[in-house]
Amino acid sequence: MEPDSSPPIAPAATRLASTRLRLARLAAETAIAVPGVVGLHPGLLGRRMTSGGGQRVDGVVVTAVRDGRYEVVLHLVCALVALRPLAERVRAAVLDATAASGLGGAVGPVHVRIDEIVDF
Repeated sequence: MEPDSSPPIAPAATRLASTRLRLARLAAETAIAVPGVVGLHPGLLGRRMTSGGGQRVDGVVVTAVRDGRYEVVLHLVCALVALRPLAERVRAAVLDATAASGLGGAVGPVHVRIDEIVDF
């Protein structure tokens, strides 16, 4: 008799954490790539983050919403640029990236918060 070669089934909490972390990482990478975004802001006490499985993504808060999708809130550090258009570009880029990665169905509302503005 051959041993079962199928991978073990992850508990539901692990699968959810993994989707949350994947969304958080993708949203962070995408936001930082938008011109005008300098970085992500974890807040004064470092509480604006998504964590699970011993990992954390600072500056991105991903939480489950009632309909089974995830709300994404990005806390950004930005250059001195027109902020409203920048926020719209970040939101659109995150939605495009999640759709392209196959996670589009998991994403609910995407909110962009400008927590700090830096002038170089």
